[in-house]
Amino acid sequence: MRSDRSRQRVCLQLASTFLALVFALDCSIDRSGLGGGAGTTTAIVGAGGISAGIGGTAGSGSGGATGGNVGPGGATGGNTGPGGTAAGGGGAGLGGGGLGPGGSFAGGGGNGGDSNGADDGGNRTDAPSPTAGCADGTREAFTDEARFPSIAGCAGAWSVAGLLSERSMAPGCARAAGNDGSNLTGSDCTVDDLCADGWHVCRGASELTLLGVACQDAGIPPANSGGGAMFFATRQRGTAPTGCSPDATTGSNNLHGCGNFGRVEDPGCAPPLDRQIESTVCAANPPWTCNDPASIMTEATVATKSGVAAGGVLCCR
Repeated sequence: MRSDRSRQRVCLQLASTFLALVFALDCSIDRSGLGGGAGTTTAIVGAGGISAGIGGTAGSGSGGATGGNVGPGGATGGNTGPGGTAAGGGGAGLGGGGLGPGGSFAGGGGNGGDSNGADDGGNRTDAPSPTAGCADGTREAFTDEARFPSIAGCAGAWSVAGLLSERSMAPGCARAAGNDGSNLTGSDCTVDDLCADGWHVCRGASELTLLGVACQDAGIPPANSGGGAMFFATRQRGTAPTGCSPDATTGSNNLHGCGNFGRVEDPGCAPPLDRQIESTVCAANPPWTCNDPASIMTEATVATKSGVAAGGVLCCR
C-alpha cells in the first residue's frame, strides 16, 4: 500500500513539474504580414531561447507584381531578425519578424512602389498611350482615336533635316519631341521622334488610301478661323514642278500632306492628300524651313522645324 502511495506521489510531482514547464516555456506570438495576402509569423520561445518565426509575404499590388519576400524571424538571444521585404511594383507589404527570449521584435518590410510605372518613391510616371500615335501622347489632327486608330497628326519640331533621308527614318532624341514633349525645339530630333513607338511617319497618299482616310477627315480648321497655319507632312515624293504620284520612288520636290496653307495638292495625290508646300511657303510660315540653297526641288530632303507651332507630321501604323 505504501509503495502504491509513493508511486502516486511521485507521478503527481512529475505531472505538476511538467505542467509548470509547459506554462513557463511555451509562448507563441502571431504576427500577420500586411499586404495583399496575409502571412503569419509564429515565434516559439524555447528553453534555449530559439526563434522559429517566418516573416509575412506582401500581397500583390493593383496590376503589379507579387509583393515582398519572406524574411526570417528573431534570432536566438532576443536579437531582431529582418521582416519581409516588399518588392517595387507590388502593393505595400510588411512582414513581421519573430520574438526571441529577450523580447525583441523584428522590423517590418519596406513599402512597394506603385505598380503602374512608379519609381522607388511610389511616384507615378505615366507613359503616353500607344494608341495616341504621337510620342507626346496628344494628337492635333485625326484626333478621334476610336475613329482613326491607325493615323494621327502630331505637332512638334525637329532639327535633323529631311523626311526622306536614311537618318530621318529612326528617332534621334528618344521620342522626346512634340508640342507636349520635353524637347520643344526638336534639338537632335528627327521627324520620326514625333511618332509613338510602333508608329512611323506616313509614307504618303497610297498609305492613307489603304487606311481608308483622307485629309478632309483630319479636322484641320481654316487658317483664318483662329487656329492659325497648320500643315502635317508625309514622306510622299514629288516631282517638278508640282507633280505627285502615290507610287513615286524618286523625287524630293515640295512637302506633301494635310493642311490649311500652301498649294492645293496635285490631282495625282488628291485625294487623299490636300496640300503641298514649297520653300517660299515654308519661309513665310515659320517655324517651317525647307529652303535648299543648292536646289529649289529638294524641300523633302532639307525640311526642318524649329518650334511646335503650325503642325508637324502625320504618323501611321
